[in-house]
Amino acid sequence: MFWKWCKRSILGLAGAGILIIAVLAATSEPVTTHPFTDTDEFLVIAHRGGRGQWPENTMQAFRKASESGVDVLEMDIQATRDGTLIVMHDSEVNRTTNGSGRVTDLTFGELQKLDAGYWWTDDDGASYPFRGVGVTVPSFQSVLETFPDIRLIVELKQTEPSIVDRFVSAVKESGTPDQILVASFQGSTIQEVQSAYPLIGSATTPLDAFLFFLLNTLRLSGAYHASAQAFEIPPRMGQIDIVNARFIRNAHEHNMAVHVWTINEITEMQRLIDMGVDGIMTDFPDRLLTLIGRDSVKSIEQ
Repeated sequence: MFWKWCKRSILGLAGAGILIIAVLAATSEPVTTHPFTDTDEFLVIAHRGGRGQWPENTMQAFRKASESGVDVLEMDIQATRDGTLIVMHDSEVNRTTNGSGRVTDLTFGELQKLDAGYWWTDDDGASYPFRGVGVTVPSFQSVLETFPDIRLIVELKQTEPSIVDRFVSAVKESGTPDQILVASFQGSTIQEVQSAYPLIGSATTPLDAFLFFLLNTLRLSGAYHASAQAFEIPPRMGQIDIVNARFIRNAHEHNMAVHVWTINEITEMQRLIDMGVDGIMTDFPDRLLTLIGRDSVKSIEQ
């Protein structure tokens, strides 16, 4: 009796699962096109402005990357104690500046006094070419004002308290939502931005991308309901290869771009390009630009 009940339960669950997948597949639609990803051009994305070539998340990096011909500047933002949105990856200033402490404990004025090029080196500490030359922590507002004509991928690092309202207000004031793709590891943050200002493009969280990978592996990608314009993912998670030709092909069926991070080796760049990814995020945009036959900055200039 027990085994009959188990069998009926398993069959019932399987039937329900098949029905759910069928409904999801029948109601799935391609995501709405966004100007950021509405291009056939392969995108060269400078990770934190190209942190392998210049001090990360600084105007120095963004200017040089832009001059070198990259298509996208990627950056991270959070808020200071007095509410100014600034561009920095870490929650503390210790790693990239000559200061110490948490970003949220410092005012924007205090941050401006720090040397944001202090620890940058490309020769294992033999030299620090950007010390004392005036590299500072930029405000997000200054980035928007300086680079109105280049795509920006903006990761909202701070989630508590939320900085979505300030971010959306800054983008609205700049009048450049077509140029911006918002990213976050928190799905709730992405949803908050989408609700507040749908004109801003968005990327999936890594978890959402992994869900698509699982569905794709099971040949069920048609049941995926896209809610963002791009996957921004590493090529693999641990020992599992995530990005393959079928993943890319089926992502395109959902009208989604595939941007892969963070790729610094030329052989891996070429492998992903051959596979058909839409963009590569790299610390060394000069390598990628040279690989695809576009002009690039050959040396670091102060």
